Amino acid sequence: MLNKLYHTLAKKYVVWISFLASLLIIILFVFLDHAGRPQDTPSPLVLQLTFSKDVFLSILNQWGEDGIKTYKTILVFDYLFPLFYSLFLASCLARLTINRNPAWRKFYLFLFTLPFISALLDWCENTFHFILLRDMSQISQTLVTISAISAYTKWSLGIFSFLLVYFFWWKKDGKKCCG
Repeated sequence: MLNKLYHTLAKKYVVWISFLASLLIIILFVFLDHAGRPQDTPSPLVLQLTFSKDVFLSILNQWGEDGIKTYKTILVFDYLFPLFYSLFLASCLARLTINRNPAWRKFYLFLFTLPFISALLDWCENTFHFILLRDMSQISQTLVTISAISAYTKWSLGIFSFLLVYFFWWKKDGKKCCG
């Protein structure tokens, strides 16, 4: 099944559609964020990456009711974004590795899964944030910590996947890398 998905996503049109969808969602995020969150306050990225319940609450207090409402709206669209960025990164990896040395195929399939793991962690983080935002008086340090771990791991895998795409693109003739 994974091998079939790998071959299906190696198509050029999948790369382009997923790239354009990701780009449109990023533009939407920026527009919504600038329209609804006070710009002299910490960004949603800072909220995602904090391990501290106190810092989490402080950011929400700085945003105020309108900023929190905006963030909740962004989170709704952020359930779509992981789908598209993971498809984009995985399809790039598939496209760039599909004709390489077959002896490395299992390794390429492993690398191909990393963007999807990043997306799953992104969905977990989004869900944790929705739970945390339900009632600010009930915010749990444990859930803030688990959410931050999900976010850091998501970002690490996403950045690593992007670097892999760059590496395989740079070595696209296949002769200088991995057999």
